[in-house]
Amino acid sequence: MFSLAMLLALAFPFLPPPAPVKNDADTGHFLPVSQADVSSSISTTQKVVALTLDDGPSRRYTPIALQVAQTEHIPLTFFLIGQEAVKHPDLVLQEQAAGHVIGNHTWHHPLMGVGDASGAWEVHQTQLLLMKITGQRPTLFRPPGGELNTGTAAAARADGLQLITWNVFPGDTDAKLSADVLAKSVLAHVRPGSIILMHDGGGHRDSSMAA
Repeated sequence: MFSLAMLLALAFPFLPPPAPVKNDADTGHFLPVSQADVSSSISTTQKVVALTLDDGPSRRYTPIALQVAQTEHIPLTFFLIGQEAVKHPDLVLQEQAAGHVIGNHTWHHPLMGVGDASGAWEVHQTQLLLMKITGQRPTLFRPPGGELNTGTAAAARADGLQLITWNVFPGDTDAKLSADVLAKSVLAHVRPGSIILMHDGGGHRDSSMAA
């Protein structure tokens, strides 16, 4: 059952201001990020892991992920791209309603060569959008590609977001890999406290969802 706030979020689209001109030399506004500032695993001896899905929401794949999570009683963490979330706010609300964690993954998924001004825009506009849709401020940020030497990672850290990467990645961005290969790869490398990276957006993810 959608609340009035949820209905308003769906009814009035979020229009971010234009992104600043990319400037690779625009550095020095934020403290640099080091590996010590990042969580790539969870410190535990218990047999628990974090399953994270990037680059959504996707009209095709996110509902599959949500259904699997419901059937198997799996809590997920979704790292969302702003330009996709703005098109599918209903899926963001479904993720939230199911109790999953929603994190920031920038607006456009830029990789290297992102200055501080552009990086801050990528982070802050995505924060504003996700807060508008869900009514809650995301606290987790995943830098695209796990790249730390960028304005996006620096801006997110300066904004108090926890930087999350991963230590298990089966390579599911390669659409040629089968579900069986992906699943076996994860199971071969997973350990207590592992953070697993897979995808429900950003390309053909049929194998990912089957895995």
